[in-house]
Amino acid sequence: MNIIVKTIRCIVREGLYNPSVRWLKRAKNVINAVVNFFNPKTNTIKDSFQKRVVKGSGSVSGGYSEFMLRGQKDRKIIPKSDSTEFLVGVFTKASIINATGKIGCGSNQKSFSLKSVVDVLVTTVQLALSTVGICFKVRAAMISGRATLEFKIFNTQIEFGITGDIFSIGTEITIGSFDGAFDLRINASCGIGGGFVFRVKPCCKNKNSLKQAR
Repeated sequence: MNIIVKTIRCIVREGLYNPSVRWLKRAKNVINAVVNFFNPKTNTIKDSFQKRVVKGSGSVSGGYSEFMLRGQKDRKIIPKSDSTEFLVGVFTKASIINATGKIGCGSNQKSFSLKSVVDVLVTTVQLALSTVGICFKVRAAMISGRATLEFKIFNTQIEFGITGDIFSIGTEITIGSFDGAFDLRINASCGIGGGFVFRVKPCCKNKNSLKQAR
């Protein structure tokens, strides 16, 4: 019993009076605060509506991050889709503010939608290689946005639009097939820049794609 009491007293004394312990605790608190801030689950407001054939959705995240690895071997370490297509790569993104919106009309079989994504203070890195596709993207921007039109018809989803960046530097070149979806994206910026997006994919494909959702 005396040993337990002495151990507790030692821990309390070290925590209160040892500067190195206090700094370690402070550093840990700072790290935890940063991790929580960039976790979309902790700082996201989202909502959606539907009125007859018109429906929409939107979200705002204060601190947003994504990270994904893709490979074709070890399912336990790296996610793998059901596609037989060869695909390896990495994608990561972090932004101080991320806002998304989508509004459209139609049914599950046929629809038309307008989609938008805006990021404030964002960095993105993406490298990917598939059987018939290649992707290279490195970009940092104060403000980055994307606006696209999306059509769904005959069990096929077609999306095209433009991208824009302010106070940014970076480039993106994506062309080819990734998880059964044809993707063509070109963007270049140095101060101010922009590009375009064109994508065609069958509906209800595996969502474990390396392409970002936002």
